[in-house]
Amino acid sequence: MVRLCGARNRNGGQCQRVACKNGRCMNHGGKSTGPKNVSESGRLAQKMGSWKHGRYSKETIEENRMLRDFMRSSDSFLRQIW
Repeated sequence: MVRLCGARNRNGGQCQRVACKNGRCMNHGGKSTGPKNVSESGRLAQKMGSWKHGRYSKETIEENRMLRDFMRSSDSFLRQIW
């Protein structure tokens, strides 16, 4: 007999897909996508796996802050000259 996932769907019924070993189908928490044995390089790869663009990294935030301060000081300096 095939074991079904059983997760609730939008209609209030149960998911009819075949379950993995943990009792859920691949859509509702089945097979893991990450490594089982985490080595030092694996830990780094796992950490960088969620890295998208770096827009909110500490370095970028500090760089943007310095750029804003420079622009403000330049603006006030230019207003004094003209």
